[in-house]
Amino acid sequence: MEKYRNLILRSSRNLGASLIRLNLITEEQLDEAYQKLLEALQKGSFNQACLLKYLVYELEALDEAKLLKASTFPLIDLHNYDVPHPGTFDVELDLCYATWTIPYDREQNYYFLATAFNLSEPVIEHWEKLLPGKILWYTTNLTSIAHAFEAMSGKEIAEPVEEKAETTPTPTSSSETS
Repeated sequence: MEKYRNLILRSSRNLGASLIRLNLITEEQLDEAYQKLLEALQKGSFNQACLLKYLVYELEALDEAKLLKASTFPLIDLHNYDVPHPGTFDVELDLCYATWTIPYDREQNYYFLATAFNLSEPVIEHWEKLLPGKILWYTTNLTSIAHAFEAMSGKEIAEPVEEKAETTPTPTSSSETS
């Protein structure tokens, strides 16, 4: 997980700047949350190092409902999905924790990703460079993604997800709107 330290820091700084720009938090709140993030990273608690978690739950500085409204991606609740282990998509679980993003399905050349870091460009860019295809982005809340992490923790890597030919998804991907 150490190899994702820079991605965690860069994506958190970018997310924090977005939250301030949207007037969802103050600079002081961001500084306090960022300090907690740095402490977690110094302790090696990479799976717990999440800026949003500190802002929403520990500091109660960010109203997650307002954050979700600010998203340009459609919302999804992962409680309704049997999310496969990310290795099914040839992705490390540590990367999912580092970016609070989970690939949860694939159809043809489309990957379906749910993220709590939808306002962080480094997260979006990293995943779009990583996966060979188009990404259909969805926003999810921290509880939903934490539930998916918990459900995945005991799963083994399944066979690659078969491509389905029935329908073509219609949500907008950030790479198609840029």
